[in-house]
Amino acid sequence: MDRTITLLLQLGLVVPFVTVLMSALVACRILKGNPRWPALLGVSVTTLVSVVAAGYFSPLLGEQSYSFPLVRWLTLPGETSLPLEIGVLYDSLSLTFYALVSAGMLCVLLLSPPDSAESADTVAPRYGGLLLLMGFCATTGIILATNFLQLFFCWCLLSMSLNLLHEVHLRTTLAPETARRHWWGWNALGDGMLLLGLFLVQTNFTSLDFLTMLQPAALTQVAETNRTALPGISVLLFFAALPRLSLFPASALLVSREENWSARSLAGINLLAMTAGLFLLLRCAPLIQAVPATRTLMVQLGTLSALLTLFSALSLPRDAHPDRCLSWLTATLAGLAVASVGLGQVGTLSGTLALVVLELLVLVILILLAAWREQNGIPTAALASVKLCLMLLILLAVCGLTGLLPALILSRAATDDLRVSFFIWLTVPVAAGYVAGLMRFYFSLADSNSSSKTGKSFPVLPLWSATLGVSLLGSPLLIPFPFVPSLWPGPLLEMLPPLFEHDWLMCSLFGLALLVAMILTWMTAGRSHSVATTEPPALLQLGRSHYYLMSLLDRVLIQPLELLARTVSLTEEWLVSRLSRFSLERLPRAWGDLLLHMQNGQVTFPTLILVMTLSVLILVLMVLQI
Repeated sequence: MDRTITLLLQLGLVVPFVTVLMSALVACRILKGNPRWPALLGVSVTTLVSVVAAGYFSPLLGEQSYSFPLVRWLTLPGETSLPLEIGVLYDSLSLTFYALVSAGMLCVLLLSPPDSAESADTVAPRYGGLLLLMGFCATTGIILATNFLQLFFCWCLLSMSLNLLHEVHLRTTLAPETARRHWWGWNALGDGMLLLGLFLVQTNFTSLDFLTMLQPAALTQVAETNRTALPGISVLLFFAALPRLSLFPASALLVSREENWSARSLAGINLLAMTAGLFLLLRCAPLIQAVPATRTLMVQLGTLSALLTLFSALSLPRDAHPDRCLSWLTATLAGLAVASVGLGQVGTLSGTLALVVLELLVLVILILLAAWREQNGIPTAALASVKLCLMLLILLAVCGLTGLLPALILSRAATDDLRVSFFIWLTVPVAAGYVAGLMRFYFSLADSNSSSKTGKSFPVLPLWSATLGVSLLGSPLLIPFPFVPSLWPGPLLEMLPPLFEHDWLMCSLFGLALLVAMILTWMTAGRSHSVATTEPPALLQLGRSHYYLMSLLDRVLIQPLELLARTVSLTEEWLVSRLSRFSLERLPRAWGDLLLHMQNGQVTFPTLILVMTLSVLILVLMVLQI
């Protein structure tokens, strides 16, 4: 067992860092070659290692978790029992996210479009990919961290990588000194909140190791010793993850920039940053769910953020900025995941994991396809394959939304609070709108603007490989297959029958809302200009002439749905567009004007961060009565 663990650790941790080193040497022209190939090889090996580790450790994770330290290279002054250890923690959560970020990064490397604007610049192609790989290594270190210090160290490394990645790909028509760099302030906020949380954890817990501090006995002892410690730590952890999850208003400041984002920057935001934020909340879920006030805060803010980001995504024009719309939908997914963590118990987090695994992989591929469409266009010959792959991916995403049902049903049965029930029922239309946004992107490919604009070859084979890989990864999460180990106990289809018997109304309305959303999106989408056949099929002729089938369908089903679709279209055209113009278009501008003075290198930004940090620190010291 020890030799197997050591081999997997060496392959899983050493390979990404060797990849970064080799890519840096090639990018600096010390070695000859293309920096993309060593990166692709290293991420492929990491993906293979994550799948092998998941298959090897999954049958054993029901008995215990495996923690293996690699390096003990720093000891805190006066605290010999709190060293900084670099190691790996293998459990269902870390293995799931390890496979997620590895497969997602492999999809990014295979499907990233060649940016014509970056080809004339020698800086972005070299160091943009290198910074993305550094972020991948930092995210891997966060996922496999065994203690809080290792997580904080990799968290700061990810912040630095993302900040420099956005700077390298910053393309603006404004002067460099007046360009708005909001990500510096939000990443600094997340780092500061996590540092304060680390300070409180070190003060109240005897160990920073996750397997020790997250035990029920340790949490009970801390709650008895200092009743304000757990609420303070849980709130700080939530606010540390808020910028990484692109919750509102952080999503407005990141995505509502007038200039286009590059494919690498969008991959860093929607894959690496969001994975790190969700992992932090799910890793510390026993601590967070021990505080009812924090759970209520997560439910309310997560649901409201999902509603606002979904409103923003659907308010955009149908054919303008599809990558931006999909980024809003990614923030909507993060809001739903945060609300489900606040609603669910520790035993229902497997549904949240299924939601994260399926949805994030699907959204990463969709965002890359949107970048292809915006930059180079999709060739007409490959359009049929792209639409078929998109249909399979969206079908997996709709099935993955069933991971919300356990948390919704159990929370609805356990609470009598009208406010909590309102937020639970609000999740149903938000999930339906999320599916409508995905389907709207699918139907937008039928537009003539999706045809190829240049002679760039579209990677059809990598797209099919990524689609089949996501399908193979997502199928065991939904359906129990014999001799196929799952990443966690209990596929979703084994949990649905008792949930349906427990609350048939919630299950029925949830499925009906998703179905109606897909139908209305299809009916309100732009029609393709294909030439219709002059003679209808024989079956329709038989129905029209003998059984009046089309007349019955038209009166009973098609006409009511057309009326409902026209109502939705009118609401979207008049009400939603006007509200978005007066609310969501002015709110990011106001936040942008406020943070215009928080630029990197100015005096106002470090002063404001220092005042904020000192204020929170004084408040913490007053609470702890130090």
